[in-house]
Amino acid sequence: MGVFDGLKEILLSADPGSGVNPDPGYIFKWIQKVGIDYLYKYKDENGVVGNIGSSGAASTFDWMLQGGNSNLPSNGTESGFSYGHNNANDGVCMMRDGFVKGLSVYLEGANTSGSAKFIITINSVDNDVLGQRILIDGSSNAEGGIDGNKGYIVFAVPLAYSAGDQIEIRAITSGWNPTAADCTVLSHMEDTL
Repeated sequence: MGVFDGLKEILLSADPGSGVNPDPGYIFKWIQKVGIDYLYKYKDENGVVGNIGSSGAASTFDWMLQGGNSNLPSNGTESGFSYGHNNANDGVCMMRDGFVKGLSVYLEGANTSGSAKFIITINSVDNDVLGQRILIDGSSNAEGGIDGNKGYIVFAVPLAYSAGDQIEIRAITSGWNPTAADCTVLSHMEDTL
């Protein structure tokens, strides 16, 4: 049973107090508020009290936001990424607070001229920031782990979002070829539970 190594658990709503030990093979477990955090505590059959963890060390859920786009333009901002069935310019609404931790892109054709940047937009504000975008331009100016028609970047500083924020993937092109290239972009998301 995880941290208790197979011991049976009894959940109490309050600290069992000093001098009270569980029967052999049992433990007491309770939650205690300290400041703004909640500590998860236990007391074993020998009277040893310890911490299991706290709400301050929030658990997380990692997932991928996938956006697909066909026929990137030669010049301009392309926000018509599809996040499933529909091709829309509105992105998706976040259900929880969290972070964008990275991006990866795959293009149907390799770059022959110009450049394409792949970025995250939060509430219609472009996050066109070095270290949090992918730039493919066929030169030493490329950013991220670029290899021909694919690239990725793990954000050095995760990009925070809040529940209710609208997240969108965008491509910004300049003299980009091939203009008929389809692309798929994955964004690594981490929700705080």
